[in-house]
Amino acid sequence: MSSMDFRATFRSVMQKYNIPIDASPLQKVKIDGQTVLVKRDDLNYLKCSKQRSIPYWISEYIHANFRKFVIPSSGNSGVVAAFCALYSNEIEELLVLLADTISDIKLQKYISILNLPIDINELRIKGYYSSKLRMELTQDPRLEAFKLSKKGYVNLRGSIDDKALIGFESLADEVLEQTNMPIHSVYVPSSSGSTALGIYNGFLRHNIKPAMHIVQTTRVFSLIKNVTKIPIIEQTHPAESIVDFIGHRRPSIEKMITESNGKGWAISVSEAKTAKKFLLEKYDWDVSYDSAIAFAAWQKFKVDNALLVFTG
Repeated sequence: MSSMDFRATFRSVMQKYNIPIDASPLQKVKIDGQTVLVKRDDLNYLKCSKQRSIPYWISEYIHANFRKFVIPSSGNSGVVAAFCALYSNEIEELLVLLADTISDIKLQKYISILNLPIDINELRIKGYYSSKLRMELTQDPRLEAFKLSKKGYVNLRGSIDDKALIGFESLADEVLEQTNMPIHSVYVPSSSGSTALGIYNGFLRHNIKPAMHIVQTTRVFSLIKNVTKIPIIEQTHPAESIVDFIGHRRPSIEKMITESNGKGWAISVSEAKTAKKFLLEKYDWDVSYDSAIAFAAWQKFKVDNALLVFTG
């Protein structure tokens, strides 16, 4: 598919799910003589990069006549999938399975973005049920989703389904529409690695091969453990969306890092907090730790014409 055809298809899918097609902001800053572009997906309509992937991913299955879906996610993927269910006439049923350890902050994000008529305690205890959308808390979301996949539900797992990559290509398209500056490197906060792989594919479609920098944490580093030295191991980390300890996409990520001359970065708690504080004090950007770690990684390897992806 040509870039023009892809952009048209992508916009059509977004409109179908009542998601505005406006590009997320691209902000340019100069730090220590280096030019840095920041793609603010944390400021798009659903406040995360998953807004690019989930609708397109579901649409691929809709075209194949699947109508029932389950997603084991306590983070942004679940929020976006639930939003799609609320505004789609094609989805018969979507079940969001949340870990019973989910934080109140994440539950509030579901309530706020989806405009649910319940409070945090009610959602935690009773879940949420409507004609097409169900949300339940469970001890093992992935196991329950697997069971439902045996009953005809499409199990939306971005860590193993390559259809999840396609929508992320739109970020590369947008950046190239927003700037003429050459993109030498891209820093992407990564859990399963799907976002980074999709973005990379988007640039390759334009015959551009930026150095891809995969940013994880000193708690979760499953994608990069073979390509970088992990300085310390920490049991907790404020970048709560980086959660994939398994790393199914590690071989693909390692291949991408190697062929693009990129690197892997494991950001510590103190580095994440320092980066978040700097961005707030310097630019008045109150970003999540998940986004701040992209900046923390760039600070370790300051290169010109870098693109940082703030994923939300």
